[in-house]
Amino acid sequence: MCPKYKITHHFFTPYYLQGNDQAEISNHTILDSLCKILDKAKGKWVEKLLGVLWAYGTTKRIPMGDTPFSFAYGMEAIIPIDICMPTL
Repeated sequence: MCPKYKITHHFFTPYYLQGNDQAEISNHTILDSLCKILDKAKGKWVEKLLGVLWAYGTTKRIPMGDTPFSFAYGMEAIIPIDICMPTL
């Protein structure tokens, strides 16, 4: 398909040591949060994962000075209940 549309296909392996370390730290933080929430009910992690990811994405990080959600979407997250019942 590439030759048909005159597309040059390049293969590469992204490697950025600092980025890999940051991903590992994020994964470790998410896993720790899941473990704290589940405690003894280890089989229920699927039900709790979305809540943990939401909390992780909407928590302000000191080095960045903002939330990962705001970096990804360019605005602050709105809690779903605020959409139905606006608060002051």
